[in-house]
Amino acid sequence: MITGIILLGLCSTPTQIDISSKLTPAEASEYTFKTSITTTHERSHLINAKESKHKLQAIYLGKNKFLKLPWPSKVKLSDVAARVPNDKKGFRYKTYLVDQAPDRWQNINGQTLWIRGREDNALYILDEFASYIHGALTGLEEASQGIYLDHRTDLFMAPTEMYQYVLALQKALQDLEPDYLTKHPELVDYIKNVRKTVEDIAAKAQKDPKLKWSY
Repeated sequence: MITGIILLGLCSTPTQIDISSKLTPAEASEYTFKTSITTTHERSHLINAKESKHKLQAIYLGKNKFLKLPWPSKVKLSDVAARVPNDKKGFRYKTYLVDQAPDRWQNINGQTLWIRGREDNALYILDEFASYIHGALTGLEEASQGIYLDHRTDLFMAPTEMYQYVLALQKALQDLEPDYLTKHPELVDYIKNVRKTVEDIAAKAQKDPKLKWSY
């Protein structure tokens, strides 16, 4: 078993290399965590943050492609949360659709900081969704090379859960701001086309005994 590659700051898979190529050496050093999945996930957030401007959400799709969308004016994060069916709410529902909404004081690494909530940016869920995809792809690519790090195997099912919240975003836009989808067909296409990626990630992980997650 090969371990510790990400701790050395090395990148061994296509997704890791792709994501890391968008960062400066200093950024890559700062955004290196215990596991490669988490590292790729958090680096994806950084890339999206760097490309997002005032009320414009950028989502890195990989291979030098971005989805860049203005914040909806009528749809809030709570509107998305309200459209997730109860049987589709996983344990990340509260984390991303409820707890992230309000402005709040939050303890981060021993410091109490004022955090601006995500309520006004319903597209925030796309940032989380895409980051989970990049992280899961990294883990699968490592597994294909015989590399099995100490990952939580539920992370390979995370894109499946998060996709339900993306569908809820689409439903909220259809209900409250339908012209947004007309003006931004690239979002509709993304939601439609990314489904296969989500399904493939889950299927491949469930076939690998070392990655399979028991519900």
